[in-house]
Amino acid sequence: TSSGGNVTTDAVRDILGLIDQDKVLSFLDAIAGDDPAVVLRLLDGCVGEGLDLQELVAALVDGYRDLMLLAAPGDLSDLLFRSQEEIDALRRHLDHYQLADVVAIVERLCNAAPRLKSAADPRVLLESLLVDLCLLDRQTDIHELISRLEGGAASGVKSTDAGESRRRRPQPLDGTAARSTAKTAAASSAAPDHIDAGRN
Repeated sequence: TSSGGNVTTDAVRDILGLIDQDKVLSFLDAIAGDDPAVVLRLLDGCVGEGLDLQELVAALVDGYRDLMLLAAPGDLSDLLFRSQEEIDALRRHLDHYQLADVVAIVERLCNAAPRLKSAADPRVLLESLLVDLCLLDRQTDIHELISRLEGGAASGVKSTDAGESRRRRPQPLDGTAARSTAKTAAASSAAPDHIDAGRN
C-alpha cells in the first residue's frame, strides 16, 4: 500500500503474482522498435526466471489492450487500471502505431493464447509470434510512404506514363509527309532493278 493507505497497482500485482509492468513495457518497446533480437532475449530472460508463458501473453494482451484504448478517439484513460506513470509510458508508444496496428496485435495475441496450451513447444510458438509482431507492416510506415510519394513524385509518374503512351501511339502523317514517304519507298523499290541493269 502507499503511505496514504491506498492500494497501489504494484501492490495488487505483487499479491496476485502478476508480471511486472516494466517487463511488459520492455516488450512493447522492442516490438515498436522492430527488433526481434531484443524481443527474443527478453523472452529468454522470462523463461530463465520461470515465468509462465501464458501469463506473459496475458500481460502483453493487457498492455496492448490499454494502448488500444489510448489510441482510440476520446479520452478513455479512466478505463485503464494503471498508475498515471504507467499510462504516460504507454502514451509514448502512440507515435509508433495507428489504432489499426494495435487492434491487429491484440487479435494475434488473443488467437495465440489458447494455442500455447496444446503446443508441442510453447516457447517456440511464442518466439515465432513475437518475431511476427516485430515484422508486422505498420500503418504508420504506409502513411509515411504515401506522404513521400505525393507531390513531385506523383507528377513525375504521370509524365513518364504520358511519354510511354506517346511512344506506343505514333502520330499519323500529314499529307506532305505521307507523299514524301511514298516517294522514298518507291525509289527504294526501284533501286535494285537499276543496279542490276547497270551490272549487265
